[in-house]
Amino acid sequence: MTKCEKYYQTDTEIEIILADANFLLNKTQGWKSKDLLLSWDTDHLEQYIYSAYSPHIENLTDIKHIMKRTMSLMLLYNGSQYVTGLNLNDKVTANRIYGKGFSENLWASEIEEYPFDHNPEFYDQSCLKFSNPLDVVLFDLTKIDTIIRTLLFLAGLISRKNGFEDTILSWGTLYKIYDTVNYGCKQEGIDINTLIPKAKIKALTAACNNMSIVGLNSRHGLKGYGNPPTNVISDLEEAIFTVLCLSKNFLIEYILKAHKITYKGTKCNVEDYNQTVFSRYSKAEYDKFSRADFL
Repeated sequence: MTKCEKYYQTDTEIEIILADANFLLNKTQGWKSKDLLLSWDTDHLEQYIYSAYSPHIENLTDIKHIMKRTMSLMLLYNGSQYVTGLNLNDKVTANRIYGKGFSENLWASEIEEYPFDHNPEFYDQSCLKFSNPLDVVLFDLTKIDTIIRTLLFLAGLISRKNGFEDTILSWGTLYKIYDTVNYGCKQEGIDINTLIPKAKIKALTAACNNMSIVGLNSRHGLKGYGNPPTNVISDLEEAIFTVLCLSKNFLIEYILKAHKITYKGTKCNVEDYNQTVFSRYSKAEYDKFSRADFL
């Protein structure tokens, strides 16, 4: 048994309490990562309780460090869900943390950019299982791959839940994701224009960069651009879908070239955008439901 295999047999004493969400029951049964374990139980009222555990927080003693690492792991987890699911619907929120004599609401002012116990060399092939679904494979690879880790961190930051601050942050984050994909493509000899059409990439970056299109949401400040370009993606939901699709297609190519892992599923088509990034149903589906109420 390798040191890595022994590490993952560590008993867990710290419990991360997750906010209730109706999709979590299925997720706890399908998520197979040993770096972040998801589980469920019921209380005395037979209400579901969802929890997470991680060996990467068990050896920490400082509560602030535990919370920072926990929030960082959750950010990576959500990034893996957004990129593979092409929407923001399955976000998991960690509320509280229990164990080793403490009980605290989770909060952190910064993330830990490498939220794992050991350096990448520690995690040998015995601890990297690549027969799992794509989201688990990507999450597990963040221990040893800077490009994947950066991409999932950035994807996990995408949000529109808290109003205009999140909207402003998201436009800048989308461009950072594009930058990261572009860098990864150059590292592995991937043509970025084969991932999604070149015109879509230009339409996205033009909007992100230009205050005359997205106003204060722009990545840049006021620079006097002159006439704004045409054929841009100015709708945030469409922009998020475009970047997530670009990211998913890139990661499928990247893990094949960099890690010799073949993904057997299908790539996404950016033309399939149907307004389900923020909702599980498209506007057309909602309209259909509404009409059905009156039939």
